[in-house]
Amino acid sequence: MVANVVMATLAIVFIVGASQKLRDLMSFEVAVEAYELLPLALVKPVAISLPVIELGAGIALLFGSTQTIAISVAAALLLVVTA
Repeated sequence: MVANVVMATLAIVFIVGASQKLRDLMSFEVAVEAYELLPLALVKPVAISLPVIELGAGIALLFGSTQTIAISVAAALLLVVTA
């Protein structure tokens, strides 16, 4: 029961975060570029792929059959964006 609530909450966080980035992709691209961690050629692909992966992980967290891989993807995303 508690695990399901935690998974659903985490899924909502990932889905809402991804949808906000995808709604204003240009601003997210500017934010990624502002960190100056990537070569300019990688800024746009990363700015597009991160929210798509985030959205996929959020949706996958909602289904028991995909939760294991979704947890791994979500953890990897958190490591990448917070490192």
